[in-house]
Amino acid sequence: MKENIIALFTLTLLAGCAFGPKFKSVEPFLSFPEETLIQDLRPVARGGKNSQPRWSNDGKSLLFRHFGKLSNCEQIYSSRLDGTQLKRVSTGRGRATDARFLPGDERILFSSTLAKSPACPIKQLAEVGGSWTFQTSQIYSVSTDGTDLTPSEAGASDAYNGQLAVCENGTAIFTSSRSGDFELYSARAEPNGTLSGVQRITRATGFDGGAAFSKDCKKIVWSASRPSPGLQQFEYLEQVKSGNFKPTALELWIANADGTAAKALSSLGVLSYAPVFGPSDSRVVFTSNLRDPSARQFDLYEIDVDGVAVSQLTFSQSVDAFGEFSPDYKHIAFSSNRKSGSADDLAIFVGEWDPPRKSRIAAPTVVRGPPLLHSSQFISALRKAPLPL
Repeated sequence: MKENIIALFTLTLLAGCAFGPKFKSVEPFLSFPEETLIQDLRPVARGGKNSQPRWSNDGKSLLFRHFGKLSNCEQIYSSRLDGTQLKRVSTGRGRATDARFLPGDERILFSSTLAKSPACPIKQLAEVGGSWTFQTSQIYSVSTDGTDLTPSEAGASDAYNGQLAVCENGTAIFTSSRSGDFELYSARAEPNGTLSGVQRITRATGFDGGAAFSKDCKKIVWSASRPSPGLQQFEYLEQVKSGNFKPTALELWIANADGTAAKALSSLGVLSYAPVFGPSDSRVVFTSNLRDPSARQFDLYEIDVDGVAVSQLTFSQSVDAFGEFSPDYKHIAFSSNRKSGSADDLAIFVGEWDPPRKSRIAAPTVVRGPPLLHSSQFISALRKAPLPL
Protein backbone atom coordinates (compact mmCIF):
# COMPACT_ATOMS: atom_id res chain seq x y z
CA MET A 1 0.00 0.00 0.00
CA LYS A 2 2.82 2.35 0.94
CA GLU A 3 4.57 1.61 -2.35
CA ASN A 4 1.38 2.40 -4.29
CA ILE A 5 1.03 5.75 -2.58
CA ILE A 6 4.65 6.61 -3.35
CA ALA A 7 4.19 5.56 -6.98
CA LEU A 8 1.02 7.63 -7.28
CA PHE A 9 2.78 10.65 -5.79
CA THR A 10 5.69 10.21 -8.21
CA LEU A 11 3.40 10.01 -11.22
CA THR A 12 1.50 13.10 -10.07
CA LEU A 13 4.75 15.01 -9.60
CA LEU A 14 6.00 14.01 -13.04
CA ALA A 15 2.68 14.98 -14.62
CA GLY A 16 2.88 18.37 -12.97
CA CYS A 17 6.39 18.85 -14.35
CA ALA A 18 5.52 17.85 -17.90
CA PHE A 19 4.95 21.46 -18.81
CA GLY A 20 8.13 22.48 -17.00
CA PRO A 21 8.63 23.47 -13.35
CA LYS A 22 8.18 27.15 -14.20
CA PHE A 23 4.40 26.82 -14.63
CA LYS A 24 1.49 26.45 -12.27
CA SER A 25 -0.34 23.14 -12.34
CA VAL A 26 -2.70 22.28 -15.16
CA GLU A 27 -6.36 23.19 -14.74
CA PRO A 28 -8.14 20.95 -17.29
CA PHE A 29 -11.53 22.58 -16.75
CA LEU A 30 -10.19 25.77 -18.35
CA SER A 31 -9.99 24.17 -21.80
CA PHE A 32 -12.72 23.21 -24.24
CA PRO A 33 -12.80 19.98 -26.32
CA GLU A 34 -12.54 21.88 -29.61
CA GLU A 35 -9.28 23.56 -28.56
CA THR A 36 -6.98 20.90 -29.96
CA LEU A 37 -4.06 23.18 -30.83
CA ILE A 38 -3.86 24.94 -27.45
CA GLN A 39 -3.44 22.45 -24.62
CA ASP A 40 -2.65 22.34 -20.89
CA LEU A 41 -3.70 25.86 -19.94
CA ARG A 42 -1.97 27.35 -16.89
CA PRO A 43 -2.81 30.67 -15.19
CA VAL A 44 -0.08 33.30 -14.88
CA ALA A 45 -2.01 36.36 -13.70
CA ARG A 46 -5.50 36.53 -12.23
CA GLY A 47 -7.58 39.18 -10.51
CA GLY A 48 -8.60 42.39 -12.28
CA LYS A 49 -8.14 42.96 -16.01
CA ASN A 50 -4.90 41.51 -17.34
CA SER A 51 -4.11 41.73 -21.03
CA GLN A 52 -1.41 42.15 -23.69
CA PRO A 53 0.93 39.34 -22.55
CA ARG A 54 4.42 39.75 -24.00
CA TRP A 55 7.20 37.20 -23.73
CA SER A 56 10.76 37.87 -22.69
CA ASN A 57 13.33 36.86 -25.28
CA ASP A 58 14.52 33.98 -23.09
CA GLY A 59 10.94 32.71 -22.75
CA LYS A 60 11.02 32.76 -18.94
CA SER A 61 8.92 35.85 -18.12
CA LEU A 62 5.88 37.77 -19.28
CA LEU A 63 4.99 41.43 -19.36
CA PHE A 64 1.31 42.32 -19.19
CA ARG A 65 -1.05 45.23 -18.69
CA HIS A 66 -3.03 45.21 -15.43
CA PHE A 67 -5.94 47.21 -14.08
CA GLY A 68 -8.21 46.65 -11.12
CA LYS A 69 -6.61 44.57 -8.38
CA LEU A 70 -3.12 45.99 -7.93
CA SER A 71 -3.67 49.37 -9.56
CA ASN A 72 -6.61 51.71 -10.17
CA CYS A 73 -4.99 52.83 -13.41
CA GLU A 74 -3.52 50.63 -16.14
CA GLN A 75 0.10 49.73 -15.43
CA ILE A 76 2.71 47.29 -16.71
CA TYR A 77 3.70 44.31 -14.59
CA SER A 78 6.12 41.46 -15.10
CA SER A 79 6.22 37.98 -13.62
CA ARG A 80 7.75 34.59 -14.08
CA LEU A 81 5.62 32.00 -15.83
CA ASP A 82 4.48 30.48 -12.54
CA GLY A 83 3.16 33.87 -11.41
CA THR A 84 6.01 34.49 -8.98
CA GLN A 85 8.32 37.52 -8.88
CA LEU A 86 5.37 39.74 -9.74
CA LYS A 87 6.38 43.39 -9.91
CA ARG A 88 5.28 46.64 -11.45
CA VAL A 89 7.77 47.97 -14.00
CA SER A 90 5.92 51.13 -15.07
CA THR A 91 5.91 54.23 -12.88
CA GLY A 92 2.45 53.96 -11.35
CA ARG A 93 1.64 57.38 -12.78
CA GLY A 94 -0.46 58.01 -15.86
CA ARG A 95 -1.79 55.13 -17.96
CA ALA A 96 0.78 52.58 -19.19
CA THR A 97 0.22 50.06 -22.01
CA ASP A 98 1.91 48.16 -24.84
CA ALA A 99 5.07 46.86 -23.15
CA ARG A 100 7.86 44.97 -24.90
CA PHE A 101 11.19 43.50 -23.84
CA LEU A 102 14.17 44.74 -25.80
CA PRO A 103 16.62 42.14 -27.16
CA GLY A 104 18.73 40.91 -24.26
CA ASP A 105 15.87 41.37 -21.76
CA GLU A 106 17.70 44.11 -19.86
CA ARG A 107 15.30 46.92 -20.71
CA ILE A 108 11.59 47.33 -21.44
CA LEU A 109 9.70 49.72 -23.70
CA PHE A 110 6.15 50.83 -22.95
CA SER A 111 3.71 53.59 -23.81
CA SER A 112 2.44 56.01 -21.14
CA THR A 113 0.36 59.16 -20.74
CA LEU A 114 2.81 60.35 -18.07
CA ALA A 115 4.20 63.23 -20.17
CA LYS A 116 0.72 64.71 -20.53
CA SER A 117 -0.23 64.30 -16.89
CA PRO A 118 0.81 62.10 -13.94
CA ALA A 119 -2.88 61.65 -13.13
CA CYS A 120 -4.79 58.67 -14.42
CA PRO A 121 -6.86 59.60 -17.49
CA ILE A 122 -10.59 59.54 -16.85
CA LYS A 123 -11.19 57.32 -19.86
CA GLN A 124 -9.40 54.01 -19.52
CA LEU A 125 -9.16 50.69 -21.28
CA ALA A 126 -10.44 52.16 -24.56
CA GLU A 127 -13.95 51.02 -23.71
CA VAL A 128 -16.07 54.14 -23.81
CA GLY A 129 -19.31 53.59 -25.71
CA GLY A 130 -17.77 50.92 -27.92
CA SER A 131 -14.91 53.21 -28.96
CA TRP A 132 -11.16 52.80 -28.59
CA THR A 133 -9.78 55.74 -26.62
CA PHE A 134 -6.31 57.01 -27.49
CA GLN A 135 -4.79 59.61 -25.15
CA THR A 136 -1.60 61.54 -25.83
CA SER A 137 1.12 59.01 -25.01
CA GLN A 138 4.87 58.77 -25.29
CA ILE A 139 7.16 55.74 -25.44
CA TYR A 140 9.51 55.17 -22.50
CA SER A 141 12.32 52.81 -21.62
CA VAL A 142 13.00 51.34 -18.18
CA SER A 143 15.26 48.71 -16.69
CA THR A 144 13.55 45.43 -15.92
CA ASP A 145 13.32 46.44 -12.26
CA GLY A 146 11.37 49.56 -13.21
CA THR A 147 14.20 52.04 -12.61
CA ASP A 148 15.96 54.44 -14.96
CA LEU A 149 12.89 55.78 -16.75
CA THR A 150 13.95 57.42 -20.02
CA PRO A 151 11.93 58.87 -22.93
CA SER A 152 12.63 56.75 -25.98
CA GLU A 153 12.07 59.39 -28.64
CA ALA A 154 13.44 62.84 -27.89
CA GLY A 155 11.15 65.57 -29.15
CA ALA A 156 8.32 63.18 -29.98
CA SER A 157 5.13 64.81 -31.18
CA ASP A 158 2.34 65.62 -28.74
CA ALA A 159 0.22 62.74 -30.04
CA TYR A 160 -0.62 59.13 -29.40
CA ASN A 161 2.43 56.84 -29.65
CA GLY A 162 2.04 53.18 -28.74
CA GLN A 163 1.26 49.62 -29.84
CA LEU A 164 4.90 48.64 -29.93
CA ALA A 165 6.60 45.62 -31.41
CA VAL A 166 10.33 44.88 -31.34
CA CYS A 167 12.01 42.20 -33.41
CA GLU A 168 15.10 40.28 -32.33
CA ASN A 169 17.32 42.29 -34.67
CA GLY A 170 16.36 45.52 -32.87
CA THR A 171 13.88 46.80 -35.46
CA ALA A 172 10.86 48.41 -33.81
CA ILE A 173 7.45 49.38 -35.11
CA PHE A 174 4.72 51.44 -33.45
CA THR A 175 1.54 53.37 -34.14
CA SER A 176 1.38 57.15 -33.93
CA SER A 177 -1.24 59.81 -34.66
CA ARG A 178 1.39 62.54 -35.19
CA SER A 179 0.40 62.91 -38.86
CA GLY A 180 -3.29 63.39 -38.04
CA ASP A 181 -3.97 59.72 -38.78
CA PHE A 182 -3.11 56.47 -37.01
CA GLU A 183 -0.10 55.27 -39.02
CA LEU A 184 2.75 52.79 -38.58
CA TYR A 185 6.29 54.01 -37.96
CA SER A 186 9.49 51.98 -37.96
CA ALA A 187 12.61 52.72 -35.93
CA ARG A 188 15.79 51.23 -34.58
CA ALA A 189 15.50 50.23 -30.91
CA GLU A 190 18.92 50.93 -29.43
CA PRO A 191 20.19 48.86 -26.47
CA ASN A 192 19.64 51.82 -24.13
CA GLY A 193 15.96 52.00 -25.14
CA THR A 194 16.07 55.03 -27.44
CA LEU A 195 14.35 54.92 -30.83
CA SER A 196 16.44 56.18 -33.74
CA GLY A 197 15.76 56.63 -37.45
CA VAL A 198 11.99 56.91 -37.02
CA GLN A 199 10.21 56.65 -40.39
CA ARG A 200 6.56 56.55 -41.36
CA ILE A 201 5.78 53.40 -43.37
CA THR A 202 1.99 53.57 -43.98
CA ARG A 203 0.14 56.44 -45.65
CA ALA A 204 -3.37 55.32 -46.57
CA THR A 205 -6.20 57.05 -44.71
CA GLY A 206 -7.47 54.78 -41.96
CA PHE A 207 -6.36 53.14 -38.74
CA ASP A 208 -3.08 51.16 -38.82
CA GLY A 209 -2.04 49.52 -35.58
CA GLY A 210 -1.10 46.47 -33.56
CA ALA A 211 1.74 45.41 -35.87
CA ALA A 212 3.92 42.33 -35.32
CA PHE A 213 7.07 40.98 -36.96
CA SER A 214 7.76 37.66 -38.59
CA LYS A 215 10.47 35.56 -36.96
CA ASP A 216 13.09 36.68 -39.51
CA CYS A 217 12.06 40.35 -39.06
CA LYS A 218 11.41 40.72 -42.80
CA LYS A 219 7.59 40.88 -42.70
CA ILE A 220 4.96 42.66 -40.63
CA VAL A 221 1.27 42.03 -40.09
CA TRP A 222 -1.19 44.51 -38.58
CA SER A 223 -4.82 45.62 -38.33
CA ALA A 224 -6.22 48.37 -40.52
CA SER A 225 -9.40 50.19 -41.42
CA ARG A 226 -9.86 51.74 -44.84
CA PRO A 227 -12.83 54.16 -44.78
CA SER A 228 -14.25 55.10 -48.16
CA PRO A 229 -13.48 58.57 -49.56
CA GLY A 230 -16.01 61.19 -48.58
CA LEU A 231 -18.18 60.98 -45.47
CA GLN A 232 -16.54 57.85 -44.04
CA GLN A 233 -13.05 59.34 -44.23
CA PHE A 234 -14.26 62.65 -42.80
CA GLU A 235 -15.93 60.93 -39.84
CA TYR A 236 -12.85 58.79 -39.26
CA LEU A 237 -10.45 61.76 -39.23
CA GLU A 238 -12.75 63.57 -36.80
CA GLN A 239 -12.52 60.53 -34.53
CA VAL A 240 -8.73 60.66 -34.73
CA LYS A 241 -8.83 64.29 -33.59
CA SER A 242 -11.06 63.42 -30.64
CA GLY A 243 -9.00 60.36 -29.70
CA ASN A 244 -12.08 58.12 -29.78
CA PHE A 245 -11.90 55.70 -32.68
CA LYS A 246 -15.08 53.65 -33.24
CA PRO A 247 -14.11 50.69 -35.43
CA THR A 248 -16.83 48.87 -37.32
CA ALA A 249 -14.36 46.61 -39.06
CA LEU A 250 -10.62 45.98 -38.95
CA GLU A 251 -8.90 43.79 -41.51
CA LEU A 252 -5.47 42.17 -41.39
CA TRP A 253 -2.75 43.53 -43.64
CA ILE A 254 0.70 42.15 -44.44
CA ALA A 255 3.79 43.82 -45.90
CA ASN A 256 7.56 43.90 -45.93
CA ALA A 257 9.03 45.30 -42.72
CA ASP A 258 9.60 48.67 -44.40
CA GLY A 259 5.93 48.90 -45.40
CA THR A 260 6.42 48.06 -49.06
CA ALA A 261 4.32 45.48 -50.93
CA ALA A 262 1.44 46.03 -48.52
CA LYS A 263 -1.73 44.05 -49.18
CA ALA A 264 -4.91 43.04 -47.38
CA LEU A 265 -4.70 39.61 -45.80
CA SER A 266 -8.37 39.36 -44.83
CA SER A 267 -11.75 40.63 -45.96
CA LEU A 268 -13.90 39.39 -43.10
CA GLY A 269 -15.90 42.55 -42.43
CA VAL A 270 -15.56 42.20 -38.63
CA LEU A 271 -13.13 43.30 -35.93
CA SER A 272 -9.84 41.45 -36.39
CA TYR A 273 -6.83 42.70 -34.45
CA ALA A 274 -3.67 41.81 -32.46
CA PRO A 275 -2.20 39.56 -35.20
CA VAL A 276 1.03 37.60 -34.69
CA PHE A 277 2.93 35.26 -36.98
CA GLY A 278 2.81 31.60 -36.02
CA PRO A 279 5.49 28.93 -36.40
CA SER A 280 7.25 29.00 -39.79
CA ASP A 281 5.53 32.34 -40.51
CA SER A 282 3.07 30.52 -42.76
CA ARG A 283 0.02 31.46 -40.69
CA VAL A 284 -1.12 34.38 -38.57
CA VAL A 285 -2.98 34.10 -35.25
CA PHE A 286 -5.34 36.98 -34.43
CA THR A 287 -8.27 38.06 -32.26
CA SER A 288 -11.71 38.47 -33.84
CA ASN A 289 -15.46 38.52 -33.22
CA LEU A 290 -15.95 36.60 -36.48
CA ARG A 291 -18.16 33.96 -34.89
CA ASP A 292 -20.77 36.49 -33.74
CA PRO A 293 -20.11 40.15 -34.63
CA SER A 294 -23.20 41.28 -32.71
CA ALA A 295 -21.93 39.91 -29.38
CA ARG A 296 -19.01 40.69 -27.12
CA GLN A 297 -17.38 37.36 -27.92
CA PHE A 298 -13.82 37.33 -29.15
CA ASP A 299 -11.82 34.25 -30.03
CA LEU A 300 -8.38 33.45 -31.33
CA TYR A 301 -8.25 32.47 -35.01
CA GLU A 302 -5.52 31.71 -37.49
CA ILE A 303 -5.31 32.51 -41.18
CA ASP A 304 -2.95 31.42 -43.95
CA VAL A 305 -0.56 34.15 -45.08
CA ASP A 306 -2.18 33.95 -48.50
CA GLY A 307 -5.50 34.86 -46.86
CA VAL A 308 -7.36 31.79 -48.11
CA ALA A 309 -8.50 29.89 -44.99
CA VAL A 310 -9.46 30.83 -41.44
CA SER A 311 -9.56 28.39 -38.50
CA GLN A 312 -11.01 29.02 -35.06
CA LEU A 313 -8.64 28.21 -32.19
CA THR A 314 -10.53 29.05 -28.97
CA PHE A 315 -14.15 28.41 -28.04
CA SER A 316 -14.82 30.02 -24.67
CA GLN A 317 -17.90 32.03 -25.73
CA SER A 318 -16.47 34.99 -23.82
CA VAL A 319 -13.21 36.87 -24.51
CA ASP A 320 -9.99 35.25 -25.73
CA ALA A 321 -7.59 37.89 -27.02
CA PHE A 322 -3.99 38.96 -27.58
CA GLY A 323 -2.41 35.64 -28.51
CA GLU A 324 1.38 35.77 -28.24
CA PHE A 325 3.79 32.92 -29.02
CA SER A 326 6.82 32.09 -26.91
CA PRO A 327 10.16 32.63 -28.69
CA ASP A 328 10.44 28.89 -29.42
CA TYR A 329 6.76 28.71 -30.53
CA LYS A 330 6.09 25.83 -28.13
CA HIS A 331 3.65 27.85 -26.04
CA ILE A 332 1.11 30.60 -26.47
CA ALA A 333 -0.05 33.21 -23.96
CA PHE A 334 -3.36 35.02 -24.20
CA SER A 335 -5.95 36.97 -22.19
CA SER A 336 -9.28 35.39 -21.31
CA ASN A 337 -12.20 35.63 -18.92
CA ARG A 338 -13.22 32.06 -19.73
CA LYS A 339 -15.38 30.47 -17.03
CA SER A 340 -14.86 33.43 -14.70
CA GLY A 341 -18.37 34.79 -15.24
CA SER A 342 -17.17 38.38 -15.04
CA ALA A 343 -16.05 40.87 -17.68
CA ASP A 344 -13.90 42.49 -14.97
CA ASP A 345 -11.88 39.31 -14.44
CA LEU A 346 -9.54 38.99 -17.42
CA ALA A 347 -6.69 36.58 -16.75
CA ILE A 348 -3.44 35.69 -18.50
CA PHE A 349 -3.08 32.03 -19.46
CA VAL A 350 -0.25 30.08 -21.04
CA GLY A 351 -0.94 26.94 -23.03
CA GLU A 352 1.11 24.42 -24.91
CA TRP A 353 0.97 24.92 -28.68
CA ASP A 354 0.73 21.80 -30.82
CA PRO A 355 3.72 22.10 -33.19
CA PRO A 356 3.13 18.77 -35.03
CA ARG A 357 -0.40 19.99 -35.79
CA LYS A 358 -1.72 16.45 -35.38
CA SER A 359 -5.30 17.60 -35.71
CA ARG A 360 -6.86 20.63 -37.31
CA ILE A 361 -10.01 22.25 -36.08
CA ALA A 362 -12.85 21.88 -38.53
CA ALA A 363 -13.67 25.44 -39.53
CA PRO A 364 -15.17 27.18 -42.53
CA THR A 365 -12.93 28.41 -45.29
CA VAL A 366 -13.27 32.13 -45.85
CA VAL A 367 -12.68 33.22 -49.44
CA ARG A 368 -11.27 36.69 -49.82
CA GLY A 369 -13.47 39.27 -51.42
CA PRO A 370 -14.71 42.83 -50.93
CA PRO A 371 -15.32 43.91 -47.30
CA LEU A 372 -18.74 43.01 -46.00
CA LEU A 373 -21.36 45.67 -45.33
CA HIS A 374 -22.06 46.48 -41.70
CA SER A 375 -25.66 46.32 -40.52
CA SER A 376 -27.19 48.84 -38.16
CA GLN A 377 -27.65 45.99 -35.69
CA PHE A 378 -23.89 45.31 -35.73
CA ILE A 379 -23.02 48.98 -35.20
CA SER A 380 -25.57 49.24 -32.39
CA ALA A 381 -24.04 46.24 -30.66
CA LEU A 382 -20.58 47.79 -30.89
CA ARG A 383 -21.82 50.94 -29.18
CA LYS A 384 -23.26 48.95 -26.31
CA ALA A 385 -20.45 46.49 -25.82
CA PRO A 386 -16.99 47.63 -24.63
CA LEU A 387 -14.20 46.14 -26.69
CA PRO A 388 -11.05 44.53 -25.29
CA LEU A 389 -8.13 46.56 -26.65
